[in-house]
Amino acid sequence: MNNKHVLNEQLTAAARSFQAETGKQDLLARGVAIATEIFSGCDYAGVSIVHRKGVIYTPAATNERVRRLDELQFTLQEGPCFDAIWSERPHERPPLAPLERSGRR
Repeated sequence: MNNKHVLNEQLTAAARSFQAETGKQDLLARGVAIATEIFSGCDYAGVSIVHRKGVIYTPAATNERVRRLDELQFTLQEGPCFDAIWSERPHERPPLAPLERSGRR
């Protein structure tokens, strides 16, 4: 099977799983979970929404860290998610290297 066929199968399965969801929040939660299953290297995912007055929030995330990082980006008005929202196009970033621990707290 080629990669295109595998992706088509995964997207078909995802679409079927969406049919079982009963509310908006459940649908968003399922969507971010599926993103981490389908996309290689995607460990965390979230959905951010912009309200009419420019207020941004993240109603669905696979991990609380995603929500905290989004909130920080939206407060500082910088970062890859903030940039992607306002430019209306994806921003690819290289994977982040694990932080080295100095032993200090």
